[in-house]
Amino acid sequence: MKEKAYYTIGELSDICGISKRNLRFYDEKGLLKPSKRDSSNNYRYYSEEKAIDALKIKELKKKGLSISDIKLLVKKKDLKVFRNALNQSITALEKEKQLIEEQIRQSKASYSAVSQSLIYLETAQVNRDITIDYSPETYVYFTNYRCNHHAKKLFWDRFAELTQLCEEDNFQIIGPFSAIFHEHYFNQFFFDEGQLEVFYPITPTNVKHPRVRIIEKRLMMSKIVIGNYQSLLSTYVDLINYSKENNLQIIGPNLEEYLCDFSFGLHEDDWITRIAFPIIMNDDSCTLHPKKTALKHF
Repeated sequence: MKEKAYYTIGELSDICGISKRNLRFYDEKGLLKPSKRDSSNNYRYYSEEKAIDALKIKELKKKGLSISDIKLLVKKKDLKVFRNALNQSITALEKEKQLIEEQIRQSKASYSAVSQSLIYLETAQVNRDITIDYSPETYVYFTNYRCNHHAKKLFWDRFAELTQLCEEDNFQIIGPFSAIFHEHYFNQFFFDEGQLEVFYPITPTNVKHPRVRIIEKRLMMSKIVIGNYQSLLSTYVDLINYSKENNLQIIGPNLEEYLCDFSFGLHEDDWITRIAFPIIMNDDSCTLHPKKTALKHF
């Protein structure tokens, strides 16, 4: 550092690598006041001692310390105070790291879902093929009660409630929002209310919780469809007819898996839903062979 009585804010910025904006901010917060001001133009001037303080502040900022902690350290120059401040900074950074890691995980999951959705949109098999496949055993976080479940409405409130509860209980979501209609599968198109279970697949856990259950491995008949929820009725008709034609017995309530929904910011005509029924094969339906590779979700 060249010898000079005082440095302008621009010179100090160049020497220390701190923006003039930040230097002005530090002045406002009382963290780094200029040594003097020119009475004619109000320009800031900093002594060599202030330049050294500026470098201290820069290094302490790199360690994640707050402005208030840095202000205290610059004033007291005490190792114990420094250690305590560093400990608080480490704790805060660890929490921030966890949040960032969760954001990365969710972004990767969304990227995967969007990529798969694009494949669905681009393939001619969508809205036509019915598949029979085994679903894996899956841990789910759920709520189950009567509510408005009509297909003409989004049950966004159940989505919001479940998402918030799952985050508060600290379970890791690993799959799309899904719903099980515990009454007749046609009810959602003709009646406003019904028994609706909504859930997220979550990471397997040993934690006992009233909103966590296991959906066992089972054989599923399913079809993927693109469009708004009111348009799903014809897909249900296709699945029921297919089960009758192939002597498949439906043994449980229908499942809707929302692979690409309103939360993606898409127009409702581009929503992608997987509709599925648990089934068993009767003796004369043995010509149908389930795939050996299980679906990722139900």
